[in-house]
Amino acid sequence: MCSDISAPGQATQTSLKSLEALVEAIPCVLYQFRVHADGAWQFCYLSAVVETLFEISVEEAYADHNALTRCILPEDRSAHRASIRQATRNLTLWDHEHRIRTPSGRIKWVRGRAVPRPEPDGGVLWSGTLTDITQHKEKVQQLHRSEARYSAIVEGQTDLVCRFLPDRTLTFVNQAYCDYFGQGRDVLLSQDFIGLVPEGEHPFVGAKIAECNAQHPINIYEHRVRRADGEVRWVQWTDQAILDERGLLVELQSVGRDVTVQRQTEAALRASETRFRQLFNAMDTGFALHELILDDRGQPFDYRFVGVNPAFERLTGLSASAVIGRTIREVLPDIEPVWIETYAQVAMTGMPSNFEHYTKTLDKTFGVHAYCPQVGQFACLFADISERKRLEASLVELATKDDLTGLANRRHFMSRLAEELARLKRHDGHQAALLMLDLDHFKQINDTFGHSQGDVVLRQCATLMRTVLRINDQIGRIGGEEFVILLPDTDPAAARIFAERLRATIEQTPVEQPKGPAIRVTISIGVAELRSQDTSIDDALTRADAALYQAKNSGRNRVSVAQG
Repeated sequence: MCSDISAPGQATQTSLKSLEALVEAIPCVLYQFRVHADGAWQFCYLSAVVETLFEISVEEAYADHNALTRCILPEDRSAHRASIRQATRNLTLWDHEHRIRTPSGRIKWVRGRAVPRPEPDGGVLWSGTLTDITQHKEKVQQLHRSEARYSAIVEGQTDLVCRFLPDRTLTFVNQAYCDYFGQGRDVLLSQDFIGLVPEGEHPFVGAKIAECNAQHPINIYEHRVRRADGEVRWVQWTDQAILDERGLLVELQSVGRDVTVQRQTEAALRASETRFRQLFNAMDTGFALHELILDDRGQPFDYRFVGVNPAFERLTGLSASAVIGRTIREVLPDIEPVWIETYAQVAMTGMPSNFEHYTKTLDKTFGVHAYCPQVGQFACLFADISERKRLEASLVELATKDDLTGLANRRHFMSRLAEELARLKRHDGHQAALLMLDLDHFKQINDTFGHSQGDVVLRQCATLMRTVLRINDQIGRIGGEEFVILLPDTDPAAARIFAERLRATIEQTPVEQPKGPAIRVTISIGVAELRSQDTSIDDALTRADAALYQAKNSGRNRVSVAQG
């Protein structure tokens, strides 16, 4: 029931005031209303947060109990009423999300939760909360846009792109993957992909997946697969480990390409010279045969081209007449010694090798399978994977960068911070500092100039921050208007000087608008030392956050250094 205590005692008044202060500190609307047996209803209680959320005073809501429901967008009212009717009918928890338009015209998302309780006189007493979930909805929309961009990139590829959990459960496949295996996403997703692999290859595939970790994040290997029509093919996979903030494996991303022709070509080369020549001239994969050149000490220092196929000429732009009989140092003078050593290892041991080779002169990356047809020689089967490498770089960009500012996102920055802490623990005497920054009154900027202009402010601030960084400094955006900067090899005193310079730069560079006055922006900065005795990065983050809180409480637009 709704009750009125006209003359509470002093102890009761004190208790009520304490309870009232506690309720007002809760960032959502607490309410209670009673529906009478005749259908009439009234609010028994509304917390003051209703004025912030709905822009309607408590007194207005008490005087007109429909003032809040009139704010619901017309297109959301039907579902809102239906959800209440169901909760009333079943006397179950009411939990519903809907949009409102405040008197000032702002659109907000609200989540309502309440518990209906029947009363002896036939009425129903509702007690619940109304929470502003607008920012959450906006983040969900941003995530959906990011996912759409990711899908647009991978769906346009002919390579097979997939993501899967450590237990091999597929979480994403692109259309090329579906077409290759002849199965739809509804069949493939949430399934163990090992069903696509012949049974004899299961241990090998399991071992390769187990190799992916923080120390070995990329793995390239080949195995057979069975398509829907029963055909068995060879696929080369490049697995990329996806790690959480603690460096633990949470998912893997893999890009695959059919290498059946390469496998068949290698077998044909071993079988007969005739078949070799037929395939040699017809295959799409580049081929080159080389002989190793040793110095007086018997050490490899160069190699000579013996033969190439037409695909080699097409992929490299180098004609057979320009390379056959010449050494690699003559053809590509800037060849790195490590590649001569790599190929020499194949020619001298007879052990085949798979790797990627970037050639600066050609500005191309090739996926290479090198093997030894006879002692002192090595042959290379290769394909131009430059486009795939650009795709992989784009995927890494999406996974590590903040979409709005281009800075490191939270997960990537925390990973770099953890690496720096590990470096401090390994090397005594090194120092590092952590800055936590927050744009002052950013909500007011959004409310006054709109979210799009707020985004402009964030981007300009990010650009200004980058201009004052050193080459080894790290910066990231970890929240709406929150940024963090890692300063390696920096003591607290130098970090404070840097922070003051950054604060002044932001303050002295207002954000210009196409129309209207420039927006003056200031920041508050908390500075903390990253210590080798910290048990985790959370220790430094907590100190920096406390210093930022001190800067905010001291009037904003200032720098505060963590003490102790």
